[in-house]
Amino acid sequence: KRFLTFFGDRPDLGITYGVRLEVAIMTLSLGLLAFLRRRSAIQGFLAGLSAYTLFFILGTFPSWLTLAFSGFSEGFLAIRDTDVAALFLSPQQILSVQHSDPLSALNIKMSLIYALLVTLASFISLWRFFPAIVLALLKNARLPQLAYHGGLLSVGASLAVIFADAPFPPGIFDIAAYLVALVAVGCAWLASVVVNDCFDQTTDRLTNPNRPLPAKAIPQSLYKAIGWTFFGFSILFGLIVHPMLGLLLLAYQALAWLYSAPPMRLKRFPVIATGIAGIAGLLILIAGFLLLSPQGDISRLPLPLLLFFLIAYTACLPLKDFKDIAGDRADNVFTIPVLFGEEKAKLLIGSAIFLSFVASTTVVKMPQLFFWAAVFGGGAFWTILSSRAQAGSKHDYRLLPAWILIWVILYGSIVAASLIE
Repeated sequence: KRFLTFFGDRPDLGITYGVRLEVAIMTLSLGLLAFLRRRSAIQGFLAGLSAYTLFFILGTFPSWLTLAFSGFSEGFLAIRDTDVAALFLSPQQILSVQHSDPLSALNIKMSLIYALLVTLASFISLWRFFPAIVLALLKNARLPQLAYHGGLLSVGASLAVIFADAPFPPGIFDIAAYLVALVAVGCAWLASVVVNDCFDQTTDRLTNPNRPLPAKAIPQSLYKAIGWTFFGFSILFGLIVHPMLGLLLLAYQALAWLYSAPPMRLKRFPVIATGIAGIAGLLILIAGFLLLSPQGDISRLPLPLLLFFLIAYTACLPLKDFKDIAGDRADNVFTIPVLFGEEKAKLLIGSAIFLSFVASTTVVKMPQLFFWAAVFGGGAFWTILSSRAQAGSKHDYRLLPAWILIWVILYGSIVAASLIE
């Protein structure tokens, strides 16, 4: 009825007359534009009808979502306006943030849903009109690192459940907020990739010629604009979920700039470079903890565990430098493999990672896991020693971060299961 009567005759329910005027102007304008471009009254009418339908769906979106969330369990014809109000206007805690004002609760809930829809619609649209650019970005995303960042956020959230008694299982909007947080973290990483690529072209021409800039798959000006877009979405989506998430991702981007860009370009210096990258990773883990920790209390996150993660990250991150030895040497970037050579660097980094596995049993106070730590740490050590610069081989340096991530996930699942018990 409201669809056929242009939102009904009551301004106190639904949108105001001013907004209706805006909808009418946009509907007629889009219909007229389609008519002028296609010279077809039918296409003009269909364009106007499609525009009005879209505006109507957006204006009544909470009702559609209530039907989707509750219709199957309560019956679609049983849903009333009170059900919509109960779902979207009721004060609610989403993750660790309490939204007490009804209007604030509605705004944040719809912002979370729209953030996910914007992400999905943007990807589909870009893939439809610019498939080559999207494909180049996907190939350049460094999927192991992308999974690593998502894993850090998840580890932090898991620690909040274990140490801070965070509520579990989550509700619908908690899940939506966590998914938006994952998108924000992913965008932060992709923005840092763009910064690194723009200032790392000397190295990439030698060791990574398939990346977007040396391969000329994306013009540099457009690539920079894409980086700023990732940066903006990262901060915006982070702030929607939790104010501290937005600030931590801003700090993450600052560290990424210090790491990759002149005049500091800290990636040139061994230990300092991996330490900076380790701190950046630690920020993501802390963000995951804050998302679920009641009232955002970080004091319940054990300090020894934080220090362990920082040291472990610092030990693991030089893995990515093996594939860039020739380029880093030419660009005066003094990584561990450049300074010590391949074989000694593999022995040093492999030993540090093995010790990190073994030391974890002391940090989590679970000596009974020593056997598993030795097994998976030994597997990681063997993987590093057997790796080499051989494209297409399963031992190729480019696959090394992914293999180590698998060992970490396997061991981490055993640790997590033991902590929950």
